[in-house]
Amino acid sequence: MANVESKDLEGIVLKIAARRQPIGGSTRLYHDLRISGDDAFELIDKIGKDFGTKFEGFKWDTYFPNESEALFAHIWRIFGGGKKFKPLTFDHLLNVVRTGYWFEPPA
Repeated sequence: MANVESKDLEGIVLKIAARRQPIGGSTRLYHDLRISGDDAFELIDKIGKDFGTKFEGFKWDTYFPNESEALFAHIWRIFGGGKKFKPLTFDHLLNVVRTGYWFEPPA
């Protein structure tokens, strides 16, 4: 288990999301911060490199739209259509980092 401070992970997430305001534990990476596509990959890759977290079994398309989907996903959501993505919260990501490997959030 890694002894990772919340602020360390938050700094990475805020940089990728291009935000300055602090985020809370229930903040959803895609739904609230609009992290998707290449940015989502960059985030997960950086977390793996910086903290040694393993993401084997992580299903990208369950949590994030790819680059081309991201262009239309917001519009589709407004009208109630399109693919639904499971929420991935900051708190769950922090728990994953502290545990050292990916696990599904509780239902």
